[in-house]
Amino acid sequence: MTYTMNMKKTITTAGVGLLSFTALNADTFVYGNAAGGNWDNTAANGWATFPGGVTGGLPTSTDSPIINQNKTIVVNSAITFGGALQVANTNKAAHSSALSVQAGSITTGSLTTAYNVTSTGAVDISGGTLTNNGALVIGATGSLDVSGTGAYVDGRTGSRDVFDGGVLGQNGQINISDGSFTSNGAGANDLLTLEDLTVNVAGGTLNLTGGQLVGSNTNTATINIIGDIGNAVQVDRLNTSLGRTINFGFEFDATGVGTVVSAGSYISFSSLNIAIDGTDYLGGTDSFLLFESANIVGDTEALSESIDGFDTGSYTTELRYDFTTDDVYLDVTAIPEPGTCALIGGLLALGAVMVRRRR
Repeated sequence: MTYTMNMKKTITTAGVGLLSFTALNADTFVYGNAAGGNWDNTAANGWATFPGGVTGGLPTSTDSPIINQNKTIVVNSAITFGGALQVANTNKAAHSSALSVQAGSITTGSLTTAYNVTSTGAVDISGGTLTNNGALVIGATGSLDVSGTGAYVDGRTGSRDVFDGGVLGQNGQINISDGSFTSNGAGANDLLTLEDLTVNVAGGTLNLTGGQLVGSNTNTATINIIGDIGNAVQVDRLNTSLGRTINFGFEFDATGVGTVVSAGSYISFSSLNIAIDGTDYLGGTDSFLLFESANIVGDTEALSESIDGFDTGSYTTELRYDFTTDDVYLDVTAIPEPGTCALIGGLLALGAVMVRRRR
């Protein structure tokens, strides 16, 4: 193990598969050459006791850990530090590093995964809570997954970027299959800005209430609602005025699709794009609530709309803006099968004959 202090003092311990980390000013821990481990608060695992007899303890308020070199850190207890956490910061494309939050909690000063690099960085929150008190940056080869009982909480207040890709062209992913992702504003004028990333919501809750949810003038974010998942996306004020674009995708499963809820306030559609995919839909005639609001600003429809995937021989579709209730629906009408039409026609003809005979 090598531990380099700011005072140029170096402590080296021999051994195979040991941890390697360097400290510059505030400590920076690089999870280097070990075969993986648990970053928990026990004497036998991970950060609590380093191999070779060097004890390090858990990261503190001045530490900035880095998870790198094909390693996975598992969190299953309470860890709090004030520094920046990086997951994968190397251009070695074959490397894949991860933070796995399975229980307990972890609090970070900021969180960056796979920023401007070719290695893969993954943050997986399947249980417990990750509270991030700083920027969330996810590069093109990075992802943040929330599942099970996991929860991501944005601990900041005031206007801010909820997430971004760091540089133009970076477009990582946030995937929510269960649990919750929460970033709330404290007041109506707090701007919650979405940039660059793609957010796939297939369950759980994406909670962006409080403040105004706005897009970017340059780096557009996309939110995809996947399947019949109820009110999974929650906002208070969805504001895409002034060219602040957000893309919303609605991907139907066999029975329907979820809803974006802004029930207590307004939605501005002026720079909002809607894309609907009905490839997997197998149901009948129905109306599906896509956006629920208290006010559609200016009775304005979306900047662009597309409806694809529905079998044109089986369904007709229409995107409907109800400016009375200030909601937006997709109306799906099932086209009767030719055999059904023939049967109905035959019954009508038979009925006509019976009427004539009675006369």
